[in-house]
Amino acid sequence: MKLKHWYNKPYTFWILNTCGWLAYFFYNLYIMHHNKLREGIPLVLLRIFLLYMFGFPLSLMLRALYNKIKHQAYSVFSLSAIVVPASIVGAVAWFGFEKILIVVFGHFQSGILPASFHFSFWNILGWGLVLIAWSILYFLIKFWISLDQQLERTATAQIQAHDIQSQMLQSQLNKHFLFNSLNSIRSLVDENVEQAKEMVTELSDFLRYFMVSRDHTLIPLKDELEAIRNYLNIEKKRFEEKLDISIISDPLAEDFLVPGLLIHPLVENAIKYGMKTSPLPLAIRIRTALEDGKLRIEVFNTGKWIQPDVADKKIIAGTGTGLENVRLRLANAFPDKHHLEIEEKEDGVHISLLIKQELGSRDKN
Repeated sequence: MKLKHWYNKPYTFWILNTCGWLAYFFYNLYIMHHNKLREGIPLVLLRIFLLYMFGFPLSLMLRALYNKIKHQAYSVFSLSAIVVPASIVGAVAWFGFEKILIVVFGHFQSGILPASFHFSFWNILGWGLVLIAWSILYFLIKFWISLDQQLERTATAQIQAHDIQSQMLQSQLNKHFLFNSLNSIRSLVDENVEQAKEMVTELSDFLRYFMVSRDHTLIPLKDELEAIRNYLNIEKKRFEEKLDISIISDPLAEDFLVPGLLIHPLVENAIKYGMKTSPLPLAIRIRTALEDGKLRIEVFNTGKWIQPDVADKKIIAGTGTGLENVRLRLANAFPDKHHLEIEEKEDGVHISLLIKQELGSRDKN
């Protein structure tokens, strides 16, 4: 059984907790009571067992309490404010149980008189420290499990990110873009050889970017923008005056690390669906900027926003797939550090993406 899966078993807690309290019982049996055991008094052994194993049901009560709180959201101080009082209450109960055992077993053991229930600070402190130690160990294991699960989710997210990129490459290039680009190149060969050569080069660079970006989790924004320029140049040769393109990029933002093919689905949808809802020429505006250490990416197109669930025979469905891929990859790369907003206004569709992430070098993974 792999170590990372042992905590998923329903009986794991019971095994660890039982073994822990048994070890605590045998330790005290050897250290504190081995002399009495040599006297051969069976009731002493039973009383010791009941006394030290009383921590087992107390630990179950503490566990029930701790399971009701979200420990990840609490600081050490906040957890201490819960653990210490709960352990003190358990220690008082343990102290009372100890006195009951002395009274009950005192009736059966000669030479042992029933003890009074007078308050004993040091006894309660001792039991309380035992329960606090159990609570600390319990939360340490819980935190370790949470960390291990987070690392496993991160590894899974990276694999999913690569799978999504592969799916995008197959579904988008093979079905639409590549077919249309090759047809355009074929037409240009007879009309304008130089433009045909330029288009072949741009298509080659764009395809190379698709392949290279699959091998990196994050890449510099400038590489993504260069691929977008190649893509738009190809589309411009296809649509000519029907397409009006503008890209404004802040040089300070170009070293910002983003997932490869992050902007492409947004631009592709802007052209694909903008051509069907916008008066010509279709305007595409892309802007990137660095604002207070955050990267802002804006993609605008004239036309209307198409909801993914709208069934319109004149408009090919599929808007939701590319956008959902963008959301998934943002969630994988920048959990809780991004904001994606889509607005439809009178002049067109505005998509704004804000990412908070440290600048860094190219990911070598």
